[in-house]
Amino acid sequence: MCAVMDRGAIRDGSTFGAVYTCNRCGHIWVTRKADGLPRSCPKCRSVIWNKNCKTVKCLRCGHQWISTKKRPSRCPGCHTARWDVPVSPEPVKVRRPAVVDPDLVERIRDLYYTGMTAVQISVETGLSFQTVYSIVCSLEK
Repeated sequence: MCAVMDRGAIRDGSTFGAVYTCNRCGHIWVTRKADGLPRSCPKCRSVIWNKNCKTVKCLRCGHQWISTKKRPSRCPGCHTARWDVPVSPEPVKVRRPAVVDPDLVERIRDLYYTGMTAVQISVETGLSFQTVYSIVCSLEK
């Protein structure tokens, strides 16, 4: 779609030319040439001055840009192809403390006091390192 307003006399009536409007910045100007479309807007230098543009916003990073495409392929800010899909919040994980048998706590305490590390104890007992580490930390208090 061309943004030509009209043809007519300009200023003193001696200059004739087409009047154009930039769809990006809104600048209005008159061409000096009688034929052909201008390559770019003289104010913003945009080469897409005569195309329908729309402002697009990335729902992931918040970047805004102007595009002539119906659906741009990527966000120029974060380069994601899913710029039009909102980021879903991650589900909150609730950690429950592991229920450990009191006899096993005693065994862990004995192994720790004999000089074994928490990693060695977790390998030997089959418990997770985090469980063994939390038990060892509670022993030192």
